[in-house]
Amino acid sequence: MATGTHQTVHNSDIELQVDQYEASIKSGHKVLVVAHSQGNLFTQEAYERLGERSANNNRWLQKYFEAISIASPDRLTDIKPNMLPRIGWENDMVAIIGGSNNNPSNVRQEECSGDPDPLL
Repeated sequence: MATGTHQTVHNSDIELQVDQYEASIKSGHKVLVVAHSQGNLFTQEAYERLGERSANNNRWLQKYFEAISIASPDRLTDIKPNMLPRIGWENDMVAIIGGSNNNPSNVRQEECSGDPDPLL
C-alpha cells in the first residue's frame, strides 16, 4: 500500500504505529486493532511492515497481530489473511461510491433502518 496504485501513507506516522505494535509484542502481548474506515488502510500497512521487520524469522511478529475491520473503504482486501470477520453496512456510502459494495463471505452486514444520517 505504501506505493503503486494506493496513496502513500506518511512514513513517520506508520513507523510510529509499527514501533508501538512491535514493542508491545516483544513485551509478551498480543495486539488487537479495531480499525474503522481509513484506519483499515493504515492497519493493513502496519501488518505488512511487521512482516518485513521479522522476515528473517518466519514473520513471527505477524502471528501476534489481529484486527477487526469496521466500515473499511476497501472491502475486497483483508488486513491480514484469514482475519477476524469484518463489519459493514449495506448502505455504506464510502463502499458504494468506491465501487466495492459487494458482500464477501467474511463481512457481517448490518441493516440500518431510516435515514443513515439524520443530521443531513
